[in-house]
Amino acid sequence: MRRMCKYRLVLPGLPADNPQQSEEASHIGPSGNCKCHRCFVGGPAGLRESDDGYMALHQVSHNTARCHWDPSLKSSPSACEPHTVETTVSEIRNQLNRAAEGALAPVLKMQTASGTKDRVMQAWILKVVAKAKEIRKSNPHWTSTHVQSQAKEWLNEQTTEPWSPLLSIRGLDPYRDTPVELLHTVLLGSVKYVWHNLHMTLTDQERDLFVTRLDSTSINGLSVPPIRAGYMSQYRNSLVGKHFKVLMQTATFHVHGLVSEAQFKLIKTVGQVGALMWYHSTPDMTTYIADLRMLIQNVLHAFDLVDPARIIDKGKLLFSHTCLMTYNILDQRSAPGHDIARKCASMEQLKHILSSGYWHCEDGTWGQASRQVHAVIKQQRAVQTHLGWVPPVKDVSGNLKPIAANKCDIHQWDQMFLAKTHFLNPHPPPESEWYEGISVISQSNDTCPCHSWVCSDTQLGKSILGCIHRILLPTEKSQSNVIILENFTLSDTLHPHYDMPFLTRPDPPTYTFIKPMDVKFIFNVQHDCQMSNCQPNGVRVLHQEREQTTWTAQVLTHVNNSRFIINLHALHNAAPLQSALPRHLTAPKPLFPNAMAFCHETAAKLRIVTQGEKRKATRTRAHATREANKLKKATQCASTMPLDTPH
Repeated sequence: MRRMCKYRLVLPGLPADNPQQSEEASHIGPSGNCKCHRCFVGGPAGLRESDDGYMALHQVSHNTARCHWDPSLKSSPSACEPHTVETTVSEIRNQLNRAAEGALAPVLKMQTASGTKDRVMQAWILKVVAKAKEIRKSNPHWTSTHVQSQAKEWLNEQTTEPWSPLLSIRGLDPYRDTPVELLHTVLLGSVKYVWHNLHMTLTDQERDLFVTRLDSTSINGLSVPPIRAGYMSQYRNSLVGKHFKVLMQTATFHVHGLVSEAQFKLIKTVGQVGALMWYHSTPDMTTYIADLRMLIQNVLHAFDLVDPARIIDKGKLLFSHTCLMTYNILDQRSAPGHDIARKCASMEQLKHILSSGYWHCEDGTWGQASRQVHAVIKQQRAVQTHLGWVPPVKDVSGNLKPIAANKCDIHQWDQMFLAKTHFLNPHPPPESEWYEGISVISQSNDTCPCHSWVCSDTQLGKSILGCIHRILLPTEKSQSNVIILENFTLSDTLHPHYDMPFLTRPDPPTYTFIKPMDVKFIFNVQHDCQMSNCQPNGVRVLHQEREQTTWTAQVLTHVNNSRFIINLHALHNAAPLQSALPRHLTAPKPLFPNAMAFCHETAAKLRIVTQGEKRKATRTRAHATREANKLKKATQCASTMPLDTPH
C-alpha cells in the first residue's frame, strides 16, 4: 500500500572511529588533560592521581559538578559534568578572546586544560593571533584591551560562527550522537591491552603451552573461523580485530597456571563485559544497564590491579564515560572525504532502487523500478558482492540434513546400541528402521551438528541443556524425525575458578527424545581442563592445502569427560543463553564491594610508587639529554672556531 508519510524519524548519528569522534566533538583527543570527549573527567596530573580524582575516572557522571582544578583544594568532585554544545561554544569564545591578545601559547594551554579544540576554530585562532600582532605593530601606543577589542571586531566581521558546523545543527549533539564503536573501543582497546600484558609476561615454554591449549578450543557454538593459535603467537604484535574477538571469548580457559591472580581477574572480567557489549537486543534494559555498569567497573578495577596508571594513560578505558552514555553500534562506516560520501550515497540509492524502493516523481506520483531491475540483485552475484548484500537463507527451523544416500546405513532400532541406553521417555518400536542425520536447524536459525550443545524445549514447557547425541530420520513416513539429546545436570553454583555455571554427566548417562523443532539455540561449552589437569601429551598431524603433511603438533588430551563449563564469554547467542539460565548463575558480582576504598588505596600506591618512579626516570632522562645537548653544542663551537695562525 502506497501512501504519503507525514513524518520521517531520523536517528542522529555521526559514524566514525574513536579519533574522528573526538574531532567531530571538538575535542583535543588523548593529548589533553581531559581525555574523554563526552565529559570533563580528568585534569592535571595532581588531580587525576588524587583520591577523588582517581575515583572520578571510574564513575559515571550524573550531576552538574564540573572538575575544575584548584590547587588550594585537597579534593575534587567525584563526578564530572558531561560536555554539551553550550559549554563547548563558551570555551571556544574564551579561547578566541585570549587569541585576540596576540599570543598563541596561552590558547594552547587552555586547550590542553579543557580538552576543547575545534578544527574550524583553530584556523580562526591563527588568523586572529596574526591580526592582533598586525594591529599592535601598526599602533604600538594602544593598550592590550584596545588591541583585543579591535581583533574581536575584525573576527565578527568575518564570521558569526567560528566553530564546527556540527555545533550549530539543531537537534544534533556531537557528544551523545557519536555511537560507541566496539572494534576500536573494546577489541583494539581493552582486549588488546590484556593480550599485550599476557604475552609479554609469558616465557617461550609457557607461550607454547598456551598455543597448544588455544588450538584445542572447542569452537562449536562460537561462530568463529578455525583458531590459528600458532599464527596468533608468531605475529602477536600485529593481530587484528577478529583475533582479539577470539581471545576475548576463549583465553580465560587456557591461562591457568600461566598468569598471576591479578592477570587472571583482568582476563576474566574483560571476557564477561565483552559478551554483554555484543547484545543486539535485551528484554530488560534496566537489568542490562545495571549489569553492564557493574562489569565495566570490574574491568577498570582489574586494570588497576595490574597497572594503576593504565586508566590515566589510556583514554579507551573510560568505559563509564562512553558505553553507558550512548547506544551500541557494531558496524559503522567512516566517510572522511566528500568523494567517499558521494560513493556511499550512490550505493545506498542503488540499493533502494534494486530492493523495490519508491521515489517521488516530478509529476507528484510515486515511481518504482520494473521487476526485471528488481531481479538483478537476486540473480547477479557480482552486484550482490559490490553492494554487500547476501541472499536470505531459507532454512526452516526443525529441518534436518541427512547423510548422503551413498554413505548412509539403515538399521533397526533393536540393532542399534541405543537399545541398551537409558531413556527418560519412551523410545520408538524395536523393529523401526532409521538412518543418521548430519545437522538440524534450530529456532535461532543455527546449524546444529551432532555433538553440539543446545538448549531445547520439552513437552512440559521447560528448557533443558544437553548435547546432541544422534540425529535420526525414519524410513517410514508415518514416523517423525527425532533428536537424541544426552542429558547433563546444571550446577546450582558457579565454578570456583571461572565463575561460570558448569554441566556434569550423570552416572549412568541418560538420554531424552526431542522434536527437531524444539531445539532453541546452540551454545558453547569448554572442557574443564583446569579441574581435570589435562596435559598436552597428544599428537595430531598438520594439513596444508587439505593435504596431510609429515608435521605434527601437540594437542591436549582431555580426561574425565563428565564436566563441562558453559562459556558465558561467548558472543553468539549470549542473550538467550543468559535468559535460559537461573539469574543467580549469571548475575555479575562486584570485584571489590567497597569500590571507593579500593580506588583510594590504588591512588595512594600510584602516587607513592608508580608515578614517583616514572617522574624520577623522566627527570633523569631530561638531565641526560640536556648534558648531551651541551656537549654537542660545545663540540660544534670548537669545530667552527678559527685556528690561530703562527706569526
